[in-house]
Amino acid sequence: MRPDLRQTWQNEVLIGDGAMGTYLHQLGFSVGISYEEMNITRPEVIQDVHRRYIDAGARLIETNTFSANFYKLSKFGLEGQVADINRAAARIARQAAGPNVFVAGGVGTIRGGKRINVTDQELVKYFEEQMSALLAEDVDALILETFYDLKEMRIALGRARHLTSLPVICQFAVDQLGRTLDGYTIEEAFGILQGKGPMCLASTVIPDQKAL
Repeated sequence: MRPDLRQTWQNEVLIGDGAMGTYLHQLGFSVGISYEEMNITRPEVIQDVHRRYIDAGARLIETNTFSANFYKLSKFGLEGQVADINRAAARIARQAAGPNVFVAGGVGTIRGGKRINVTDQELVKYFEEQMSALLAEDVDALILETFYDLKEMRIALGRARHLTSLPVICQFAVDQLGRTLDGYTIEEAFGILQGKGPMCLASTVIPDQKAL
């Protein structure tokens, strides 16, 4: 029986894994393909990446599902395989994790800080479809990863809390001044989310594109 993630988090420092897409690119897989489709077409590769992170000391790994939602998979003609791709990813991660490593179902931003033709109602639908598939398998938590604005994060967290009582980790990408793209300081964003039930809040600074 696996230990409880909430209890473990309170008593221990948990090391997480690193990026999946970056690692796959380093292994020679081309940019421009669906790395999430590899959960079905190359499961042994995805499991090997998980195992490498675990061997390096990770005790919390994330499923290979950052872009495994209807909108992003539709770019590859895979929008009809949302459930299959997410469920396969969760099974692969669980098999690699064994009894002592936790698995978080990865849910990435859909809008990605861009003005795209996706309504709030569609966001609700797409997040719920992906999360439901991940939760149908044996995940220990959900991680809402690299969200650029508070509004989209609140929609995703709302869907997560509607579907499960499992821990939810919320991660923002903020600008050099520590603000989300819709103008909230990271402290303000965290304060607003605190009452919504996330287990952990984190932020990453977006590089200054002019300096690159």
